[in-house]
Amino acid sequence: VLENDPDDDNFTVRDFAFRVGDGAADVVVGEAGDDDIVDLDFDDDVDFDFDVDLNDDTVAKGRIAGMYLGRRFPSAHIELKDGKIYRLLNLPPDFDYDGFVSGVTAITVSNETQFFSNSTADLKGTYPLLLERKRHHHERMAEQYEKEGAFPEKTRQRNLADFNATKSIVVVRVIASDGATSFNESYLGDSVFGNGVDDANVVSQMKACSYDKLIFQKAPDKVGLDNRTTVIGVDDATNNTTTVAANTTNSANDTRTEIVKLANGVVTITLPTTSIAQGDATMRNEITRRLNSVFNVRHPRQLADFAMYCLPENTMSGIAYAYMNSWLSVYSDRWCTYLSIQMHEFGHSLNFGHSNEEGISYQDESGYMGFSYPNDDVPLMCYNAAKSWQTGWYDDKSIVIRVDDPPSCFNGTLHGIADYPIATTVLLKIENESGIDQFVNYNAKKGINMGTQDGANLVTVVSRPAGIRDSYAESELVAKLGVGENYTLPGFVVMVEDVDLNDGVARVIVLPDALMGNGTCDDYGDDTSQKI
Repeated sequence: VLENDPDDDNFTVRDFAFRVGDGAADVVVGEAGDDDIVDLDFDDDVDFDFDVDLNDDTVAKGRIAGMYLGRRFPSAHIELKDGKIYRLLNLPPDFDYDGFVSGVTAITVSNETQFFSNSTADLKGTYPLLLERKRHHHERMAEQYEKEGAFPEKTRQRNLADFNATKSIVVVRVIASDGATSFNESYLGDSVFGNGVDDANVVSQMKACSYDKLIFQKAPDKVGLDNRTTVIGVDDATNNTTTVAANTTNSANDTRTEIVKLANGVVTITLPTTSIAQGDATMRNEITRRLNSVFNVRHPRQLADFAMYCLPENTMSGIAYAYMNSWLSVYSDRWCTYLSIQMHEFGHSLNFGHSNEEGISYQDESGYMGFSYPNDDVPLMCYNAAKSWQTGWYDDKSIVIRVDDPPSCFNGTLHGIADYPIATTVLLKIENESGIDQFVNYNAKKGINMGTQDGANLVTVVSRPAGIRDSYAESELVAKLGVGENYTLPGFVVMVEDVDLNDGVARVIVLPDALMGNGTCDDYGDDTSQKI
C-alpha cells in the first residue's frame, strides 16, 4: 500500500495485515496523472528490508508489502496522498515484491493506471517502480546497536511505530444509506477510551502493558461542515449522530449543510450514497473522503495519529483488519468495541506480525497477536515474548544471550510481565547463527496478564527471524516449559528448574552447547549474560 504523508507529496508502501471482502465495480473514478508520480525524500524515520517468506504450498506469510496474509495470491495496495487506499490489479506476473517495506518504501505507478469506485486500481500490466534510495546511516547504526545490546530511539522506525510516545485516536461511527454502526458515539467512546465507564480497552491496556510508555488519547475536538443529500429512511437523530442541522429543508433527499462535531475522540460520518452491499473497501475510502471534506484536511492523520473505522454490520465478511505500520484499522460493527481485537489491530499498526504455533496462524494465544475474542473487557493480557522485545518496553530488565567466546549464558529468576516493577529480569533474547532469534519469558497468569489463553504459568520460547528489532515479522511459539522440562535450539538449551506460583517466578537456565557437560553457568558468573 502506498501512503502519502499529509505534510508532503511522497508515497510510501504499506503492508496489508489482512482483509476480507472485495466488491466488484466497473466505474472508473480516476486515472493516475503526473501529480501522482512523485519522488521520495527519506528522513531519519526509516524502515528496513526483509525477505520473502513463503511456505511449501505458496501461501504468502505476509512479510512482503502488499501481500495478503494466508492467501495464495499477492495483492499490492496503494494509498494516495488523501489517505484513500486502492488494491492494485493486473500487476505483471513476474513482479517482484522483494524490497518492499511497509510504511517506508516508495514506488510510482504508470499514468495509465485507472482507479475504480470499488477501491481497486488497474495497472494494465505495467510495473510499479521501486524508488531507489541510499542506505541510511541509521540503518547501519541500528544493526550495530543490536549487536551491542542497545537500541536508541533515533534508530527506531517511523513515528507510527514509536513504542514510547503519546498518540491520538479518532473513532469513526458510520451512517450508510441502508444502515448504521449499531452503537452510539457515547458507547463507542467508552469502549475505546474508557471514560470512567469501560474498565478495559485499548487505551487502558496499552498503558498497562507498556507501563506508561505508550499512551493513547482522544483526538482533539474539531468542528466541520458537511454538505450532503438527506437520505430517506435514515434518521440522524435516532442514530445518535453528532451532526446538527443548519440551513436545511424538511423533506428527504434535499441538499443541506450540517455541522459535524468530532468530540471526545469520536465522530459520526454520514455516507448518503454508499450502501452496506458495496462492501468495506468502497465504504472505507468514502469515509476517508468525507473526513477530509468535512474537516477540510488533506488526510485523516491531520485529525489524529490513528483512526478506527467502525463499519455497519454485514459490510465486511471478516471481523477487522489493519495495515502494517499504519494509521488505519477497520472493524465490523461490534468488534470495534472488543478489547482483544483492538489490541490486535493496533499491534499491526505498530508493525507486529501474527503470533503462530505449530505453523498455524493466530494459534499462539499467549498474547494479543493470536486469535481475538468477542468480549468487551477480557481477556487481560499483553504480547508474547517476541513482540515484547520488539516494543523495547522492558529493556532495562531484559538480557541478551549470544554465541560468544567465552560463551554467554543465564542462570536466574524470570518474573512475569505483571511483576515488571519489582523484577530483576523479565525477558531473554537468545541469538545464535541460525538466522532465527529465540525469546524467553515466564508467562505468569496474574495482574495485567491474568487472561493469557496459552502457556499460562509456563516458561515460553518464541522464535522470529533475526533482524532489526522494529521490523515486521510473524512469530512462532515453539515451547511451553514446566518444571524439569527443557527445550533445545541451535547452540543452546533452555531448562526450567523451578516455578513458584506464589511468588510468580520461574528459575531458568540457558546454557550454550559449549558449556554442556563442561561446566555450568555459575562457573562463568551471571555477568556473562548481557543486560540491555
